[in-house]
Amino acid sequence: MSMDRQELLQDKLRALSPAQRQLFLEAVGERLKAQRVKIPRRKNNERFSLSFSQRRLWYIYQLNPASTMYNMPECVRLHGPLNLEVFQQAFKDVVARHESLRVTFHNTAQGPVQVVRENNDCTIELIELSEPDSDALEARARELLFEISDRPFDLHHGPVVRLSLVRLAADHHFLLINMHHIVSDGWSMGVFARDFSACVAARMLDKQPDLPPLEVGFGDFVEWQIDRLDGPAMARQMAYWQPRLKLVEDLVLPFDRLPSPSTTEQGGFEYMLFDRALADGINACARECSVTLYMMLLAAFCVVMHRQSLQSSITVGSPTAGRVRAETEDLIGFFANTLLITSAVQPQMSFREVAHAVRESALGAFNHDEMPFEKLVETLRPDRDAARSPLFQVMFILQNTQKPPLHLPGLVIEPFAAGSLSVKFDMLIEFYESPEGITGWLGYRRDLFDARTCKRLADHYQRLLVSIIADPDQLVSELAMEAEPVVTTFNDDLDAEF
Repeated sequence: MSMDRQELLQDKLRALSPAQRQLFLEAVGERLKAQRVKIPRRKNNERFSLSFSQRRLWYIYQLNPASTMYNMPECVRLHGPLNLEVFQQAFKDVVARHESLRVTFHNTAQGPVQVVRENNDCTIELIELSEPDSDALEARARELLFEISDRPFDLHHGPVVRLSLVRLAADHHFLLINMHHIVSDGWSMGVFARDFSACVAARMLDKQPDLPPLEVGFGDFVEWQIDRLDGPAMARQMAYWQPRLKLVEDLVLPFDRLPSPSTTEQGGFEYMLFDRALADGINACARECSVTLYMMLLAAFCVVMHRQSLQSSITVGSPTAGRVRAETEDLIGFFANTLLITSAVQPQMSFREVAHAVRESALGAFNHDEMPFEKLVETLRPDRDAARSPLFQVMFILQNTQKPPLHLPGLVIEPFAAGSLSVKFDMLIEFYESPEGITGWLGYRRDLFDARTCKRLADHYQRLLVSIIADPDQLVSELAMEAEPVVTTFNDDLDAEF
């Protein structure tokens, strides 16, 4: 998620005008009214429709079933004695608990459906490695983990979730969890970690897991959402979004090679670190401008995009958890939604004014986050290109919620990077705050950008932030973004020669 709902609520109440506050309270009233109506259990437990978000991924999958762009691998290193039978039973427990992990996908005359299977293949893959020395063993394990992460899923036959154990020694393993995005999202990975941990702990004591029962299943939510958005709720959401869709235009990025049907998702990454001093300055400037950290970072990025493209309307995609109901918080499923944040940037605006424009756009978007991104695509009907995201080319994220970690009794757990190197968008900007400062990366598609181009863009972004926190009332056209030129004199040159 890019913005915490508590943070959003506080910011809305502080920043809105009386008229805006009235509209906000009406929207909150609508949300509370919806919460009072329980999501009903569906009558057909064997199958259910695809959610709006799932339909897009199903469309993309059918175009290229071998693509691994929507794999969601998570890997940890485990030190200590490991009971494979306990892990195996715990994995079965989690899959039995969440119907979304037991589905397969099929086209029917009435449209695509997901069929719930009662007996799912939950066998943990165990791979034992043996190498003559520790360095070779580590290298082989890393290579194998990337290979496992990059295996495609068969959505027609399943399974849609896989667990793999790579054994380096009796007390040294890698655990790799991989799901297809069509049944999972970032929040869901945290739910899986929490439930798997609880099931392992119970099975180690030879007990049944004591997890609270789920009020509804993912399929119940899907059918409820489809029904809810086939009425007044959709009309209210569309009334907000339709005029704003007219402001959306393709973002002109500094391509080294233009997108084409052959563009792949192979990605590169430029890492960024704003140290504690700079991060504190960014946070202080955000408070001075009455915006959140997310809005501050996004506004600065919009200025960079404006300066390199001269566009006055900058649109990015930004994710939201999409869990509009309390009953969904403990479910695994693809709930995440993408919102469009479109902001005005003009050379004569001050950065403070840009930040306020971003604030207004972000607050409006997150206040109307029930509108599925796929419905916006249907409304605008852009040319569909499976290789590129419709309506926006850059995803902008500030991660401010920590996923629940694995807690496995008797084992020391270390995170391990073994994920996919694909990038789903032309460009991806992601940040998170830590004790060291603000860490992030700029992901890009190698078919479109050279590494030096994205390195320069990341450098410009950091220099711009330094200029902004010095004086947020500077005009957009005056903010420093380029490196200061090195000035040498004739005498300096003579000194260098002698």
